[in-house]
Amino acid sequence: MLIIACPCALGLATPTALLVGTVTTGRTTLQDVVPASGQSRDEVLRVAGALESASEHPIARAIAAAASEAGALPDVTGFVSTARLGVTGVVEGRQAVVGRRSCWPSTG
Repeated sequence: MLIIACPCALGLATPTALLVGTVTTGRTTLQDVVPASGQSRDEVLRVAGALESASEHPIARAIAAAASEAGALPDVTGFVSTARLGVTGVVEGRQAVVGRRSCWPSTG
């Protein structure tokens, strides 16, 4: 928020606000992977990265980029993207889902 009380404040506040504002790279990056109990961090990242590499979403791109830095990604078949829910597909013969819990297949 910028409050201006006089013309001099405008001359000082505007450049100061611009200089001390948040500086970002403008790119989304993956910060951490927290796998479910019994799952390998590397395997979760590899499968999620493979699946997300077929997506155009900015967060998906960040996941795929982080996964590809760790190694080659497997192929994906049957890729389906559902708006606001996530993506599904088959990776190495296994059904994979990345997204909101409501996107997950029912387990009965």
